[in-house]
Amino acid sequence: MVQSKKIHYIAVQERSKTRKHELSTSDIIGKFSKEFKCEICGQIFSYKSRLKSHMYVHGNEKPLKCTICSEQFVYPSRLNTHMRTHTREKPYQCNLCLKQYAHKSHLNIRLHNGEKPHKCELYSKEFVHRSHLHRHILSHKGEKPFQCKLCTKRFSRKPQWRIHMQMHGTEKPYSCKICCRLFKTSLELDAHIRKYDGEKKPFQCGICFKEFTSKQALNRHTSMHKPD
Repeated sequence: MVQSKKIHYIAVQERSKTRKHELSTSDIIGKFSKEFKCEICGQIFSYKSRLKSHMYVHGNEKPLKCTICSEQFVYPSRLNTHMRTHTREKPYQCNLCLKQYAHKSHLNIRLHNGEKPHKCELYSKEFVHRSHLHRHILSHKGEKPFQCKLCTKRFSRKPQWRIHMQMHGTEKPYSCKICCRLFKTSLELDAHIRKYDGEKKPFQCGICFKEFTSKQALNRHTSMHKPD
C-alpha cells in the first residue's frame, strides 16, 4: 500500500512538472510572440532583429552591399541569393529532369506538368512564374523602372540593368575554367566558352542568316542592314 501511494505521488509530481513546463512554454510564447510590431505598416514579428531588418524597407535604406557589382540589399538572404549570379552556383536540382537552378523558386514542378497559373489580363498570355508575368506587363506598358545611376540609361528588366552596371566597372569576376581569361559579365563568359564547344553560334541574323556566338555581335551585324 505504501509502495502504491509512492508510485501515485511520483506520477502526480511528474504531471505537475509537465504542466509547469507547458505553462512556462505558453508564457514564453505569449510573452514574445506578436510583441515586435512595425508602427508604420502594422506587421508583427517574433524577433526584434527581424523587425529591425524590416524597418529598412520603409526607410529605403539598404545596408548590405554586393562586393562585386555594388548592388544593395535589405536582407542577408537576398544578398546571398544575388551572389549566385556571380558565383554561378546552382544548389537546387529538379528530381525529374536533373536540371540545376540557382533559385529555389525556379525549381518548380509546373515546368513539367505544363501548369501556367499567372495570366496576363490584356493579352491572355500565361506564365509559369509570377515574375515572368510582371516582366511581360512591363514590356507592353513600355515601362523601364531600372535606371543606371552613371549614364541614366533605363531598362525594363533587372538582369539587363545588372549586366549594364557591370560594364561600367573595371572588375572582371567571371573566369574561364579552360584558359583563365576574365570577363565582366556572365554573358561574355558564355559566349567565350561556346568557342570551345565546337564554335556554337546560336544567334542568327533574320535577314542574311549569318550566325554569331553572342547577341552583342548579332546586334552589331544587324545594325549594318539598317538603312541610313
